[in-house]
Amino acid sequence: MLGESNAYIIETHFSPDERYFLAGAMDGTTLALDLGSMQTFSLAGPVKGLLSRDFAFVGADKIVGVDVSNPKNSGVVKFPSGESVQKLQLGDQRLDAAANTRYLLLRPIKDHPVGVLDLQTGKIVLATDKNSLDIFGDNYVRERLDGDLGMLSVTERKEISRVRLPMGQLGSLRAFGISSDLRWMAISEKSRGGLWDLLAKKRVFYVRGFAGAAVSGDGTVEADISKFENTKRTMVHMEPATGRIEAGMEIGDTQISQFGYVLLRTTHKDKEQWKPRNVLLEGLDVKNNAVLWSHAYPKEAPTVVSGRPDGNLVLSWPANSEGAKLEIKNDATLTQRWPKMDAGNEDYFLEVLEPHSGKIVGSSLLRTGKASFRIKGAESCGDWLVVSDSRNRLLVYSLKSGEQTGILFGRRPVISPVSPYLAAENERGQLTLYDLNTLARREQYVFTSPIAYSYFAADNRRLFVLTGNQTAYFIMLPKPAETAANR
Repeated sequence: MLGESNAYIIETHFSPDERYFLAGAMDGTTLALDLGSMQTFSLAGPVKGLLSRDFAFVGADKIVGVDVSNPKNSGVVKFPSGESVQKLQLGDQRLDAAANTRYLLLRPIKDHPVGVLDLQTGKIVLATDKNSLDIFGDNYVRERLDGDLGMLSVTERKEISRVRLPMGQLGSLRAFGISSDLRWMAISEKSRGGLWDLLAKKRVFYVRGFAGAAVSGDGTVEADISKFENTKRTMVHMEPATGRIEAGMEIGDTQISQFGYVLLRTTHKDKEQWKPRNVLLEGLDVKNNAVLWSHAYPKEAPTVVSGRPDGNLVLSWPANSEGAKLEIKNDATLTQRWPKMDAGNEDYFLEVLEPHSGKIVGSSLLRTGKASFRIKGAESCGDWLVVSDSRNRLLVYSLKSGEQTGILFGRRPVISPVSPYLAAENERGQLTLYDLNTLARREQYVFTSPIAYSYFAADNRRLFVLTGNQTAYFIMLPKPAETAANR
């Protein structure tokens, strides 16, 4: 049971011959079920002792596991009799039997995500830098750095063959960047990312996963490459024209996030860094790390609630917080607009910054009706601020007035930087185009695959959509001057 006062983690396995089901909990509780008769049965003491944390079948008649109460008894025993076969020194690793039950997979071992223990010799015979691995016969299969699968000999460690897996659906994108002319696209999932030349329909770079990316007109990429083993998190510069990849500023454990061509660095001035006061927020130039602007928040630091690097930064405070009150007090326009904060902590104060200058371009007070909904995110471009809430609504605000102008239904809003257009998702694979001036629906686009990302081109003529089946669409937009009546 999870989420209660006492949490029990349960490990379960079926025997390879599908005859038995075993389960063990951290408190020592075990379950043994004969699947043929659907009857439970008692376990021998040595077997029961191996089930409380992590165990695995190594064949239909043997089990390997860790005896938490007496680690010296850890190892391999016969099942179901419990006779000792082999004593092993096992730590906190995850145990998995390979297809060849001579070998046991340990995840992780020192310096590697997976190691292979030869049960005949009791020694680690293999370790790899990728978590995916299995052994069949005398060969093992592992994931290559380029994402293909390679088959190698266990003894000689030489690659015998390799295979490229069929193209699959894109998962949740961790980062997206695209050039303004829609030619160059950089995307990343959790572990891998790359740069594509969409005009030539080819991948130019295939790299480790990154958390942010900015792409120039010639395809040059500035990316926040994730930590991997002993390599720290680092900014990386990629040039498709020369094929050059160079490491830049080492980020390490510094609290930095990439927002297009701006790096947001958060510094806590207090020793108690978990407190949101005395915080310095800085915008750095992604190319040379120069400080572009800085804002100090002595009372309470905001939360960044925007995620798209092609728009403005949106910051959020509880509306009645000392941080929000100080922001309003320090700005003459805001002080005039809200001389008295008639709001509660369940409401939000939102402030919009231009990311390259740090200049405040607008703000708004969002009332939730006594917490009838919560903010899930917010995006801003031009004069518009669009808030996604927990009721699948898009709340539209004008930054000039700070007032709400309407409500639409949908999620993952995308705002055009040069025209009054908003694109939002509703059903799976469905994208709706709205006119923000009138809140009228202009177009609806339906795709056969989920939408991974969408983006308005700077030329005010095209909408780019990337779907989960790795297809890129370039959609011509209706002219903003047109109305639904005369189309």
